Amino acid sequence: MFIGTQYYRPPHPPREVWERDLQNIADTGLTLIRIWVYWSQVQPRPDQWIWDDVDAFFDAAQAHGLRVLVQLMPDAMPYWFKDQHPEALFRDRNDDIVRPSAGGAMAVGGAPGPDYDHPAAQAAGGEFIQRTVARYADHPALYAWDVWNELWPFVISHNSVLHSEATVEKWHRWLEQRYGDITALNRHWMRSYTSFDEVEWPTNGVYADLGTRFAFDQERVADWMNWRIDLVRAHDPSHKVVSHTGGIGPVAALNDPFGGDPTDAWLVTENLDAWGTSCYLQEFYQWSFLLDSTRSSSRGNPYWIFEMNGGRGHYRPPGAGFYSNYLRSAEEVRSQVLLLFSHGGEGAVFWQWRPEHFGPESPGWGLTTANGDLTERTEALRGIASMLRTHQSTFDNLAFAQPQTAILWEPRSYQAERLAAWKPDFGYLGGFELFGYHKALTTLGLPVEYLNGRVAAEEGIPEHVKLLFHPYPVADRRELAARVAEWVRKGGTLVTGPGVGLFDDQLNGAPRIPSDAWRETLGVRQKEFYYPDAPTVELLPGPWSGPVRTFPGYHLVEAYELEGATPVGVWGPHTVATANSFGEGTAISVGTFAGQPYAITDNAEITDWILAICMQAGVLLPTRAIGRRVFSRAASAGDAQVLFVHNAGDSAVTAWLVAQETAGRLAVTDLLSDSGIGSLAPGAPLPVALAARDSRVLLLETQD
Repeated sequence: MFIGTQYYRPPHPPREVWERDLQNIADTGLTLIRIWVYWSQVQPRPDQWIWDDVDAFFDAAQAHGLRVLVQLMPDAMPYWFKDQHPEALFRDRNDDIVRPSAGGAMAVGGAPGPDYDHPAAQAAGGEFIQRTVARYADHPALYAWDVWNELWPFVISHNSVLHSEATVEKWHRWLEQRYGDITALNRHWMRSYTSFDEVEWPTNGVYADLGTRFAFDQERVADWMNWRIDLVRAHDPSHKVVSHTGGIGPVAALNDPFGGDPTDAWLVTENLDAWGTSCYLQEFYQWSFLLDSTRSSSRGNPYWIFEMNGGRGHYRPPGAGFYSNYLRSAEEVRSQVLLLFSHGGEGAVFWQWRPEHFGPESPGWGLTTANGDLTERTEALRGIASMLRTHQSTFDNLAFAQPQTAILWEPRSYQAERLAAWKPDFGYLGGFELFGYHKALTTLGLPVEYLNGRVAAEEGIPEHVKLLFHPYPVADRRELAARVAEWVRKGGTLVTGPGVGLFDDQLNGAPRIPSDAWRETLGVRQKEFYYPDAPTVELLPGPWSGPVRTFPGYHLVEAYELEGATPVGVWGPHTVATANSFGEGTAISVGTFAGQPYAITDNAEITDWILAICMQAGVLLPTRAIGRRVFSRAASAGDAQVLFVHNAGDSAVTAWLVAQETAGRLAVTDLLSDSGIGSLAPGAPLPVALAARDSRVLLLETQD
């Protein structure tokens, strides 16, 4: 585990302050600093390469014992390139050329870069990458190469239409490989093309053509990622190759925090040494949502937060620097790092050490004051760095159990919601439905694994998962139902939301809901959708209800006709929740959006109901903390446990530690202060005080 910070993004900060800042960074206990290397800055003319600042930065970092994360920026295009190769520039949805400009992460100009589908862009941008890597691969301060910042420009949804003629040619060949024969595409799209070369680049359309282009978009992003990775590894096979996005798919589906489509991050992480995301979220439960999503999409590799807010500013609303309306407290800065570590993350990198003085993101974000003076926020990081050094063996041996609970994320369901051009005031429904279930499981102290629908259809449901939620199942996928059915038959417990298979695997409306592939597993058939203002589901007494008698739904209720399932809940005269025994497992159908009410509020009924389902499904609750807006994550460290406790509330609170039923008596030590706070045993909870929006790290050791 490590803590680092963004430091040098030309032209900030000036070289005359580096010595003081880097010494302060090292003294604070941070070990990694990030530099941006812009193509436009190091190759301002075709025959000119300027490395002076980058050379000096590497040497300064080495002098202070700091490791360097290089942010490669081939996306900052030199202006000479646009003049030499206008055919490699992006075109927009109207087929107009996108002129390079300055803004955001590329205040130096050249955004959004060239189209790397084009051979001329690959040759020139590739030369920049190769020269940079070859120059610094052997420098002792180098730690890793970040090959793509936030998947720019595709992290912004409307940028997915950007293309050149090379993209359109790539699109035609991709369609040819996908469909084989033009008549197959015509059947799917209901068109009358005579060849693939006639197919336009769709910027508007219906589910069929835009859904197909979204699938192409995902593979296009993966191709760009692998091109960058291969270029770096060809010249430096030794150092880490990493990358990050600006919001993982399940979280991006919440409310377009970065304007992002639900990109299939699982496609781009396979060949990376570490993966991650930026995070400027304020709500701790959304942090947990993002962290579990990021960890899952990294597919077993380490993951980092590459940008977390160090001071003033967050994007929405309303902006950075002076135009912000929020300043991170020392407690929040501490909690951001501990939230990451508690969810199995490896590296926390802050944006940034001192506030920038150039560009639209100035003068915000800094851990220090504008002139580089240390603050309470830097002191909070000093405390965490000291804890990591003092208890290095504990954190070196930290291990997180494989989650027994999982949430299925089918990206095509969220694409379908966007294509429907329907969005409630609070944000996209599908994202909030996932978040509500995740929030309830987080409150129970349970880690959550996200399963990508595409990967699950190919590989099945992991054996360590006992309880699987499929909250937004409206888009079907070939083979997914069979994989889930196999897992349920072997003893798994499935909980689905309404509208299972509403769209088939071609994003056409299904004639039967649930679709035939899900019919036997779920044991129900949809009778009708109803749209009450505020539906309340009445739970019937039984093992899948626990002590809960009602819970709120949202937007609709789906009335079921039973085909083997038994009723679990009703809305008026209609059965709207069922349980179906299937092999050794159970499939539960929930005919309303039950996650959304808890995503927006703190509705205890949903948490209590999910707790009853967890107990019935055999999910073991860990030693955990309970309290209003309090949650925890547990890890093992040899024979001991480490419990991270987080207060998501705006007020100080007393949380109660509750021991796992199988635990003995445990001595509890606060690792940040190195002080004992008491003992814990089953049936004998221990109170723990937490400041507002603060976190604690507790070591639990068995007492003789």
